[in-house]
Amino acid sequence: MPDMKQVVLYTTVAALLANAGAREIECPRGSHVLFYYPDRHIDQTIQQDFSNELREELKEPLAEMGYCLYQPPDIEQYRTDTSYAENLVLHTAVRAREGSRLLLVALIRTGRLGGGNLETALGRPLVEVEFGDVEPGTFRAVAAKKIVENLRTSYVCHLRVESEPDSVYVATKSGLEGVTPIEWIVPLGRVDLTATREDHMPFEKRLVLDSAGYHKVYMELRPRRFYHSRFMYPTLACLVAGGAFYALERYYYDRYQSLGEDDYYNRPGEFGERFDRAKTFERLAGASLGLAAVSLTLSFWF
Repeated sequence: MPDMKQVVLYTTVAALLANAGAREIECPRGSHVLFYYPDRHIDQTIQQDFSNELREELKEPLAEMGYCLYQPPDIEQYRTDTSYAENLVLHTAVRAREGSRLLLVALIRTGRLGGGNLETALGRPLVEVEFGDVEPGTFRAVAAKKIVENLRTSYVCHLRVESEPDSVYVATKSGLEGVTPIEWIVPLGRVDLTATREDHMPFEKRLVLDSAGYHKVYMELRPRRFYHSRFMYPTLACLVAGGAFYALERYYYDRYQSLGEDDYYNRPGEFGERFDRAKTFERLAGASLGLAAVSLTLSFWF
């Protein structure tokens, strides 16, 4: 019977390997992965290869909205990957209702795919299109248009970034970048902004876009002062070291001064030893203060 530790180790390694493979998605910089997950019965019910043709028809308009449509070989691989837990899944399925056949399109977070949540999402679909004797190509175009329109209305934001001062370089973790004032079309969700400008302190801001429409964010950058410089750390370190060396110099010099006539005859070596130590720490204190002065001077430029 296998050892319990070995079972746990093998399970952990398998999960890590699965997650490592799940992350290999090639999408343009600045786009959000939108998983495409069609029901396997769609092609049998509507037309052979219908789901693939719908995917290709959706790719370009969704890319304009900031989504990268990707159909994984195994959606379960991503359901258990925490790095994609908040990404949306576009699920398509065919259902019969009151004598009609319907194409249902639902959106659900990747991390919520299990536990019957998919059927719940299909109960309140993003798009519901009835099909009958209509030509499949026409039906596909209508379905694609409705999906794009509803996504744009409910799941896409118009984000404007302004700053003080202007001409600040702004970038997101997803790869979007530009100089303020700037406008982006982005999907709902979290957006991490980093703003930088020469001679100013960097500024970071996390946005949680939970409603579609127009959003404006204002970022105010503070001018960089000399005490914000990275050279302030070595300046302070050198000052502390200089103070410690000066205290040691005074300690050994006082001990040197305390030596008397008896010490001269009984411990003559103490005179030279204490004096040399005092001079050594005096030099070290001077060198530390000199380095602190150099570092402080550099802090005004860097």
